[in-house]
Amino acid sequence: MDDVVRKDTGVVNEVDGVKELCDAESEPIPRSAVQASDQPNESERKKLKIEPELPKEPVTFPRHSPRDVKRTARKRPTHFVAARVSHSPSVIKAMETVQEALRLHNPALHGTFVEPVTSHLTLMVMPLDSIERLQAGQQAIKALQNELGTHGLKGPLYLDVAGLTHFRRQVLYLDLVKNDGHDKLVALAAAMRSYFLGTGLLDGDDGRPFTAHVTVAKLSNLMKGKWPKHHGIPRIIPEEAYSDLMMIDGGSVTVSELQLCRMAGRARGAYYHVEASLRL
Repeated sequence: MDDVVRKDTGVVNEVDGVKELCDAESEPIPRSAVQASDQPNESERKKLKIEPELPKEPVTFPRHSPRDVKRTARKRPTHFVAARVSHSPSVIKAMETVQEALRLHNPALHGTFVEPVTSHLTLMVMPLDSIERLQAGQQAIKALQNELGTHGLKGPLYLDVAGLTHFRRQVLYLDLVKNDGHDKLVALAAAMRSYFLGTGLLDGDDGRPFTAHVTVAKLSNLMKGKWPKHHGIPRIIPEEAYSDLMMIDGGSVTVSELQLCRMAGRARGAYYHVEASLRL
């Protein structure tokens, strides 16, 4: 054929406009040269836009939801400041009345109950997860004795407990009448939070307004293994279970002391362990 071009180790034939590469006898090429020629250098890689080889096993990264990030950024609280109200017979009676109504509506709700002997108002929570932080918290409670006096917040709290309210149907609680006693409690909680923020013991401010409440039942208790799983776990505390008790009267209660309490280690049928107290 006329259109034959010999180049190195092959013969290119053009037949009917189609080019074919045919074998031809030539001197053998060293294997190392072939291997080297098969691998393009960096400049050629860029020019040819050859992507680097990917690992055979996929690379995975841990997934974090915004809630997880928030949880890791804040320490888990270990203590809380409380205004105890379990010394009031009328508060205890109101709690027991509501809990009996819940039990009759659905026995599984029994696992949500808060023991009346522990009834209190939580002013704030904080992480005192070391001996040093606990001691600092105890000292702060004592120092607040004079601090509250400068704000006119010394003296007993006279509170009226009445009505039932809930947090997203997950927590059911006795409410407080919005009167002078309630307003003083709100101001007291704000002053204490501000003071503890200044000491660095309070792990930031979540921005949520203070809501005075005496917890009667909460679904989170079921998640702590306080109710056998085979009974089923309710998703909410249904309003129809306590609708007849929405205006229940918990009576009047006088609070003369605030307490720094430990969350863990409470014995059944007993109040929380008190680390320090503040006389109002």
